[in-house]
Amino acid sequence: RAVASRISLPPDLSGVRPPEVEALYAALLRGRGPLRLIVPRSLLLEEDERQLLSRYTATGAVARAASVGLPEMVVIDGAVAMLCEPGARGTPTVVGDPLVVKALEALFDAVWVQSPDAGHLAELDAAALRAAGEDGSTLAQVLELLGAGWTDEAAARELGCSVRTYRRHVAVVMRLLRARSRFQAGLRAGQWQLAAAR
Repeated sequence: RAVASRISLPPDLSGVRPPEVEALYAALLRGRGPLRLIVPRSLLLEEDERQLLSRYTATGAVARAASVGLPEMVVIDGAVAMLCEPGARGTPTVVGDPLVVKALEALFDAVWVQSPDAGHLAELDAAALRAAGEDGSTLAQVLELLGAGWTDEAAARELGCSVRTYRRHVAVVMRLLRARSRFQAGLRAGQWQLAAAR
């Protein structure tokens, strides 16, 4: 039957998981119910792991990228949860206590609402590197200055460029963040911790 599930993935998807965890993930991915994934932001930095993540999202799962670490867990229909110890190869812990399951679900949901779409963030990272050169440092600085609310003139002086060039960088940032205003771009840069992640 279709079940609603929430999964938080570990920072490394390439490790070997216990067979029961792999079987559960495969069953949930084949299922017809809504599936939400929270992935660590660091997972989006490696091409191999982004491709592995795309295997999950290709099935219709919705993925968001979190800057905070969650334990690897699965919550199914708000009734049962499974927790995996970091790096553990042993049997995962299955939890059926309603209060514990609700607490894990609430933790997941609190991180979910604060996290941006993982696909968009992966695109943003790739586009930022293309737009700002190999290291992405200029765009990271623009994000930081936007988030801090600097004026164009002060930010341009800080970057050592003209105001016109700085405004061009801001336009790129706004397009990448899908922001309609500088305020919204600065807010997203802060919320998503984009400057800090670079």
